[in-house]
Amino acid sequence: MKTAQTDKGIKALAMVLLIILLYFVFLYAGKTILVPGGTLGNHMMNFSTPETGILNAYAIALAIAAGAVVFLILREEETKEKIKVQDTDIEVIKKAMAEIAKGTPSKDKELGVIKKALAELLKEKFERQIPPEQELKIIKKALTEEEKKAIAEIEKAGEITQDSLRFRLGWSKAKASAIISNLDRMGIVQRERQGKTYKVFLQKSAKG
Repeated sequence: MKTAQTDKGIKALAMVLLIILLYFVFLYAGKTILVPGGTLGNHMMNFSTPETGILNAYAIALAIAAGAVVFLILREEETKEKIKVQDTDIEVIKKAMAEIAKGTPSKDKELGVIKKALAELLKEKFERQIPPEQELKIIKKALTEEEKKAIAEIEKAGEITQDSLRFRLGWSKAKASAIISNLDRMGIVQRERQGKTYKVFLQKSAKG
């Protein structure tokens, strides 16, 4: 947490220094055209005459605009790099999940534990760095096709009972219960007891 805040502080300071530097560059370039003669120091933040006022206004505006462009370019590159790291992490965990699924007697339980750990890892690692909707897309990449089908049906219905869901998908009661339980543990869906079955709906963070 402290490291992330420190990193943000350093980046903010660097951007401020860059804008100040760009101000001097544009001020010097504009001085030769608008206000020839005199020293650069005499024109810095000088709004006493129309010429120096226009010169400083242009220099400040151009410096801020150029700084904003640099910021957006750097931010886009950082986002691309984060997505590459995320995709690599997901592939590694998916391979581990596939190995467990080959012959572990308690595979449903272990897969649920791994997927929950994946969701928590990604949330901790990338929260405050990427939008929630992007975070959800990352988590969904690690889901099985059956889990994705369940989520799609719940999204269409908005709210559905576990029994209705299994009938729509042609699943057994045990299979539906295991899959919904895994999604519940990952924080993607939420279950509420409704008679002999459960009412299932998406968590607020998983909507959209």
